[in-house]
Amino acid sequence: MPRSPEQRILNAARKLIGLQITGVRYMTQQESTELCICNRALILSLSDGTLLYPMADDEGNEAGVLMARATDGQETHFSSLQR
Repeated sequence: MPRSPEQRILNAARKLIGLQITGVRYMTQQESTELCICNRALILSLSDGTLLYPMADDEGNEAGVLMARATDGQETHFSSLQR
């Protein structure tokens, strides 16, 4: 029986467990141009070289906002920047 989309995505995401964030920066103008998006997203660099960044949808139409919520409920919005 085929796996559900949720299980497929979770299995891929589990590969991130144990990795460390080694850098934080905004996407360069060249990177946003290569992705054909107008805004530059926040990028998290991981210890294995993986780059994480928010997108508006599954098709990668535009950069999105990365949200963080601390254990005390404090929220931080890491907004995308225009090119």
